[in-house]
Amino acid sequence: MDLYEHEGKGLWREYGIPTPAGLIISKTELGLSPVPKDWHGYVVKAQVLSGNRARQQLISIVDTAERAQEASLLIVERGQHMPELEHVLIEQQITFTKELYVSISYSTQSNTPLLLMSVDGGTGIEQSTEGLHRYPIDPLVGLHEASIRQVGYSAHLTSAEIKTLVPIIMKLWRCFQERD
Repeated sequence: MDLYEHEGKGLWREYGIPTPAGLIISKTELGLSPVPKDWHGYVVKAQVLSGNRARQQLISIVDTAERAQEASLLIVERGQHMPELEHVLIEQQITFTKELYVSISYSTQSNTPLLLMSVDGGTGIEQSTEGLHRYPIDPLVGLHEASIRQVGYSAHLTSAEIKTLVPIIMKLWRCFQERD
């Protein structure tokens, strides 16, 4: 399933997976839609189905609503060669202590769902062999909390981090089963 980031986050919200506050703005509405002024930082992202948005300068982090508006205009200008760029996502910047990459996708090698986890995160992480922990999920058995904890410990997460992560990944698994 190919989704724009804002579409994926919409699905996550339906399943109770936490996401930052945000708004999606059509490129024809840029500068016209109000952006909340009370956020403590803004992340502005082009909505395209390709990776490497940061390298293409299609993501900006700014500190005011006015700069978020300016950044969205600049991002659309930078992405003018991309016909699919029709929307910009403006999100409230969040404060975090650790970045973690987690995904559930189909493995073409094992023909089963695959849980991926890494504390490194970033673009192209799926192709990495270092620091990426893979857990094949038996479709007949499903994903269980004990398996998530096992992967979390192998990724060197603390017990407290794993305790926070388990219910989120279980919701992600339910979303994957029902929607993919």
